Formats: sequence, structure tokens, C-alpha cells
Amino acid sequence: MSKYFLFFFFATALMSCSDTIELPVETEENIYKTGIDLSTSKTIAVEKKWGSEELFMLGYGYDATGKYAHPAYIKGKIMNASKFYNENKSLITISKTNSRGTELPTGGTKEQVLATISEKAGFTSDELLRYTNLFKAHFENKFENDKTFENLSYKFYGISELWASTLMRINYPQGRDEWFLTNYLTDEFKNDLSTKSADDIIKLYGTHLLTNITIGSRIDYLYRYAEDRKSNSDYWFIYNIPYYFNPAAHVYTVKPEEAAPLKENMYVEVIDGLNPSPNIWMIDITNYKKERINYKGFDSLTEENVTLVDFHNQGNKLIPIYDLALDPAKKEALIIAYNKFLGATQ
Repeated sequence: MSKYFLFFFFATALMSCSDTIELPVETEENIYKTGIDLSTSKTIAVEKKWGSEELFMLGYGYDATGKYAHPAYIKGKIMNASKFYNENKSLITISKTNSRGTELPTGGTKEQVLATISEKAGFTSDELLRYTNLFKAHFENKFENDKTFENLSYKFYGISELWASTLMRINYPQGRDEWFLTNYLTDEFKNDLSTKSADDIIKLYGTHLLTNITIGSRIDYLYRYAEDRKSNSDYWFIYNIPYYFNPAAHVYTVKPEEAAPLKENMYVEVIDGLNPSPNIWMIDITNYKKERINYKGFDSLTEENVTLVDFHNQGNKLIPIYDLALDPAKKEALIIAYNKFLGATQ
């Protein structure tokens, strides 16, 4: 599935769709069509830990075992970013934008999807092989309501619709560690470095420092499928997104000619600063009996309802937390805890 194809689909807005779901006509017996619709929706509120910070969550910690660039995995404040900005304006870049489009295309097995998003976050190929817990929450609990055929060899496609309002990055001062760490880490973080165990520090502040961020709103789609007998799953993924979940008034979509995979689910999550209710849906496509979900929450984008939606793609995206310790013994302890937390294999 090409990124261009996905972008073309989302950028097209030509034809309105009916809210009535017409279930596909079965051309063969489908043992996965049980007649029981396991679709569900829920609300998960995310605490706005950065409050009214001028630079949002820039300088906060992040847990890289969580979801990709998701506000739920922002941890404690590590760096006084506002002080750093006021004293070193040339070392922080702030760019206003008003862009929207599709990002984070993924596909394949669970392992392949995790490798793709980990690489997008800036992890090297060696780190992808070494750390087994990178972004493991990407799949956690997403299809928990449908465990009827757990032994199927599922594959996945994913994409995000992203609205960006601000890009921020710290030009991290390589080679000036002592100056940076002495003057711009928060007193609380420096005190915790001295008094708490390495394991506790990672629990409080995560595995990395956020230095490159995109602020905005996002909708994540993750399509799970099995028994793709016609090798047609990519087209059905493109078709299913607006057919079952419609965030726009008008969407053009063409139904694939070949039969769909026999077992299909789609997970949808809205990520913004408003915490809409609901903001998570699991759609049991194979047995779906409801109407299309029409989501109107992205009609307007303001500074009041934005949040972390991406790791900005310039410079160092995530700084390992052990690089923030000047004391050699504490740094070594943090490296050991970091490796353990990320599931290092060696």
C-alpha cells in the first residue's frame, strides 16, 4: 500500500455518503460472520500535565513504551523550556502552520508495524532489534472486545489524519552537556536524580526528553484483518475508513470489486486536547449493524484544543533520559534501568 495512494484518498472530497451501512452481500460461507456485533466505544481522558505552559509539553519526559506521540504518555517536567527559550532564542525553533494530511502509514504484521513507527520516532535499526518494548501500547487493548478468533494470523494497516498547528524543536546543544544540564533542568528533576532510584526516575519521567514536537489534533485508524483470500486488504482498508467513520461532510469512496478479507475490525482514536466523549471506537466490520459514525470534532482547530500529535522530523527527536545525568554512577544506573524498561534483548 503506497503512501501516495492513501494521501490521494484522504485528499478527495467529491461525493456525499449515506449514513446507512449496507452490509456486503456474502458470496461464500463466512464462519467469522457470527451475527453478534462486538463493536464498542469508550472515552479515555488524558491529563493535560503541561497546563498553560508557553511551550506546551516541550521539555517534558516521554514513555517510549506507550503509543506513538500520544499525550497519555507524557511524563514529568524535566527541563525549564521557557527559561531556555528566553535566554537562548536561537536554540529553539517555533513554526506556526495550518496543515492537514495523512501521516504514519503502516502495514504488515504487528512486529512490522511497531518497527515502522519506532523508526519514525528516530530509533536506529540496531535499537529496533534490541528493544522489544518500543511503543508496545500501540496494540494494547485495541481489539479486546473481539477475542472470538484469537488464533488467527492477523495483519494490519494503519494511518493517521493529522492537523498540525505548531512545530517546535530544541536545537539540543551537543558538546555543551554540563552547561545545559546545570542551568536548564528543573530543580525537581535534579533533586530526583540525586535522591531517587533509576527505576523510579523512569517511572516519573519516562525514557526520553521531548525536544522535537508537532502540536495539533489527530485521528488514528488501525485496520485488523485475516483470511485475505483475494489479496485485496489494502483497498478494503481505504474503503472502510470513510464508510464506517466519517470525520468530514463529503467523502468519495469506491467499493472494491473483489471480496473483502473474511475477518475485519477497525480501531479509531481521536487525539486532541478536548477529550471528546467518546474518543475511541472499535468497529466490528464483519458483523457491523449500526449506522456510520459521524464525527464533527475537527471542524475548527484552535490553540485551546491541541496536543502532542507527532515527533517533529528534524534533529534529535527523543533524547534518552540517561544523557541528562552528569554523575557517572547515576548515568550508568539509568542506562541499566532504561534497557530493562525498554526490554533490551542483550
